[in-house]
Amino acid sequence: MTTFAPPPTQLNPLHAVRHATQQVGHHFLQLRFDHPALNTTLSLNGPDVIGVRSPFVPHWNTTLTHHGVHPVALIEAQEASRSLTQALDHLVAHHAITRTQLQQLAEQRFIQAMLPLAWQHAKATLIPSPTPTATPHTRVLPALYEISQLAQAITPAARALRPEHTFLTDPAHVVPTADDHPHTLVYRAALRGLSLQDMAARLPLRWDQLTEIIMTLLQQQYLSFTDQDHPPVVQPQLQAGETAPDFILPDRHGGQLRLHNLRGQRVWLTFNRHSTCVLCQARQTELAALAPLLAQQDIQLVSVWSGSVSALQDGLRQAPLPYPVLADPTEATYARYGLSQSIKGVLNLRHLSALTQHVQHLKTTTLQDERFRMPAEFLISRTGEIEHAHYAQYGADWFPTHQVLHWARQPTEGLA
Repeated sequence: MTTFAPPPTQLNPLHAVRHATQQVGHHFLQLRFDHPALNTTLSLNGPDVIGVRSPFVPHWNTTLTHHGVHPVALIEAQEASRSLTQALDHLVAHHAITRTQLQQLAEQRFIQAMLPLAWQHAKATLIPSPTPTATPHTRVLPALYEISQLAQAITPAARALRPEHTFLTDPAHVVPTADDHPHTLVYRAALRGLSLQDMAARLPLRWDQLTEIIMTLLQQQYLSFTDQDHPPVVQPQLQAGETAPDFILPDRHGGQLRLHNLRGQRVWLTFNRHSTCVLCQARQTELAALAPLLAQQDIQLVSVWSGSVSALQDGLRQAPLPYPVLADPTEATYARYGLSQSIKGVLNLRHLSALTQHVQHLKTTTLQDERFRMPAEFLISRTGEIEHAHYAQYGADWFPTHQVLHWARQPTEGLA
């Protein structure tokens, strides 16, 4: 085992790799940082990199999927092989990818691993190893030159981003790009709560591309750092004839829903209070019974709740609701749709009376979660226009069901 520099002296990782390639034979190069999230191991065979273990580099399956290799071909290669080398050989033999393309992907993986480390310092340890099996290889020196060039273009602000950084999204301030656009991919990754490191390992973006997009979205206020606390400003209540504001929110099953993607369908959009609100839960039971009838009229129910996905899963775990159930932890969409806090609504005698009707279902957590936010419901046309908006005056002040059913039966007309 060879340590290039004794502690506390540390090397720039690119210099350490360049030095290691001067050694003959196969070695593992371990790069250890004060920040453990950066720790990286390279498999070197003389002047070539033949393997990478990095927190910023995905599994080979993910790399191949991003490149366009069909999932069925990947499964067949795995089933027919006992090692990564055999699986890659199988893909080449069955014309799923060429050897040249594999080498290009291997180079991209090396660059992705080293680019976030280019301005760091590490303790480098070289460990001899038996001769490895043949795998796609990367010539180190040309790749290091490209990494240096890419690193120089990364701004100081982008360099200051840390792998563990997560970001807040404003779900009511949706990035106006196509679903497969890099800005949208990053925005949705942030919406799911992925850290910068997780994004690097899952998205088909180099570190410089990823951090540049992050900085752009921060500057345009589509993202903010999680340590910032800026409550959303409540907008004026929406009126019939206005376009329903777009949003993207996570659902309780791990997916996401964007309102804009429902264009072409009519939508009954409901904003509830919180997942332990017995009044809201009773309303959902009613809506679940109506869902088949509404589906016949091509009407999509969408239910939004205040709180995190985990709180929603816990509060509604007994409710098999047959429509999208979304979580809004920051209540940004509530504010964008003009839902306000109302002490009067909570103290309204009709609100208190409705609560007493469900007293047998009240729990301690229900009382602890009692909040002043009032519900609202919106009937939205196929073109995304609000046809009717109903803002509740108290917790159980729901849109009259018979009026909604009348609207459902008359696609081109408003409410009677």
